[in-house]
Amino acid sequence: MSNNRIILVAEDNPADTLLLKRAFSQAGVRLPTVFLDDGQQIIDYLKRNHDGEKPGEEPFPALIMVDLAMPKVGGLEVLSWVRQQPDLSRLPVIVFSGLNRPIDISRAYALGADLFLIKTADPNQWTRVLRRLGEIYGLVEPDCPPTLDPLINPPRQTVIE
Repeated sequence: MSNNRIILVAEDNPADTLLLKRAFSQAGVRLPTVFLDDGQQIIDYLKRNHDGEKPGEEPFPALIMVDLAMPKVGGLEVLSWVRQQPDLSRLPVIVFSGLNRPIDISRAYALGADLFLIKTADPNQWTRVLRRLGEIYGLVEPDCPPTLDPLINPPRQTVIE
């Protein structure tokens, strides 16, 4: 496998993809993030990289993030496939969804998800979450604080009279 590491993200909604790209950048995540449109593309990437046409030539993921509901192959199917591969089973997989459904959360954890996140429309919240994930998995620069967007969430000001 290549020494280069990446983060693989499967998200089919262009607006959510844009939000995540911005949040990854602002969170100080130091690894390149590769966005794919569906879970099948993640499986294909891992097959190609791991034991396919060009094993080890493409960067290997340090982390996978998958949307629960996508066309073709959803997040739970990706998670299940990864956990069934002996050489990939310890790869961190985070599932996220726009719905807070206990059945989905329970199923994700039963299949071996490392974490289940509920999507937010707040870019600063995504930045904080991704920063914390980066700290947990060693993917951020330690002395680089997250950059929150003051236009979206301006700092509160106290007026003293």
